[in-house]
Amino acid sequence: MPDYPTAEVQGKQILCS
Repeated sequence: MPDYPTAEVQGKQILCS
């Protein structure tokens, strides 16, 4: 997980959670 928040990362977090 990167240190900077991005829409892509947020979407992946939602999918993972």
